[in-house]
Amino acid sequence: MRYAGPGATAQAERCMRCGNCQAVCPVYREERLESGVARGRLAAIRRLQAGELEPDDALYKRVFKCTLCMACEAHCPSGVRTQTAFLGAREALADRTPLFKGLVCRVLQGGPGDTARALKAARLVQRAAFATLGRDHLRPRLPLGLFFRRIIPQVAPRPLTAGPEVYRPAGRPRARVAFFTGCMLNYVYARTGRAVVQVLVGLGFEVVVPRGQHCCGTPLLAAGKTGAARELARYNVTLFSEVRADLVVTACASCGGALRHGFSDLTGAEEARALAEIACDFAMLIADGRLSTGFRGAVTYHHPCHLIRGQGVSEEPVALLEGLGGAQYVASADADSCCGGGGTFSLEYYGLARRIGARKVSAALKAGARALVTECPACVMHLTDCVHLAGAPLEVLHLADLLTLEGESAGCLT
Repeated sequence: MRYAGPGATAQAERCMRCGNCQAVCPVYREERLESGVARGRLAAIRRLQAGELEPDDALYKRVFKCTLCMACEAHCPSGVRTQTAFLGAREALADRTPLFKGLVCRVLQGGPGDTARALKAARLVQRAAFATLGRDHLRPRLPLGLFFRRIIPQVAPRPLTAGPEVYRPAGRPRARVAFFTGCMLNYVYARTGRAVVQVLVGLGFEVVVPRGQHCCGTPLLAAGKTGAARELARYNVTLFSEVRADLVVTACASCGGALRHGFSDLTGAEEARALAEIACDFAMLIADGRLSTGFRGAVTYHHPCHLIRGQGVSEEPVALLEGLGGAQYVASADADSCCGGGGTFSLEYYGLARRIGARKVSAALKAGARALVTECPACVMHLTDCVHLAGAPLEVLHLADLLTLEGESAGCLT
């Protein structure tokens, strides 16, 4: 996700109103409303800056009812930087953040200790209100299930950063890699985080998991809390600049976008630009390895928006799956379209997010896949819920999980 400072109005003025964004917008595809496509949002931003619209709840919904998938920007013939426009407008409307989303932002704005304590409390609530489903997910118990059907991941009993800080391979290391875990792989899908480390060490890398690392700030930036996101960027830049590493790897699309673009956009610091130079995606780093999986069956791939459009990474994950021993890669339709998760988008607009995700599940099933693989833990969370609601014979796996499965697959969620 890119943030280039003030410029929302300038970008909105560049829109030639051609409507090309309609063909690629996941929200418009479901609702068919002009207000739900980039052209409509840009028109609202122009009117807001002209004083013709009030920054009220209706405008908040119009601006925030967007997954920030960047498809409109990628297909705009006028080169409108819609991300700049949308994030600028969100900053102007940030004081209207809903209560629950505001609480999430407040937790992330605190230090790593505050986040860890909040998630520890959340785990206690989960144990009382939810039942275990599969390896890492939970389903609501009754009567909660009457009001809230969503399948959610369970908070890990121990954060990834609570483990060893350095993992060494058997022989001489190929390189020293610092792992930027992000919140999801640290506090929630810690099992997946350990799988990332396992794969990298197995390929000969020395892996450092710096303690004290914190949220990349992308959720705050998407919520319009630009100042808070900037502070987190500065914090992480300082921390990782002090780690003597040849590369910094991420296994989360949003965190990768923050490292490779967002930190330097927000801070303008030379250290942030230096960090961006050595930042790389997990699939990019392991693309030349001889890899296999214990999964048996056809797998397909979902391209996370912040990876394919935010970082330009598309060929490496697919090439890796095509050459993977043990599984068969099959292409699915609209593999590069948004799954509907969009971070907190799926919290605010769950019904819409679920409909968008249902298309992704349907495409994977039509391709004959038994597993839907991706590289974004937030996409894993949302797609797992969509698969469960569809009752589909499909597993949702992070790429690192697929690469560390042993023997036959554990089976689908039921």
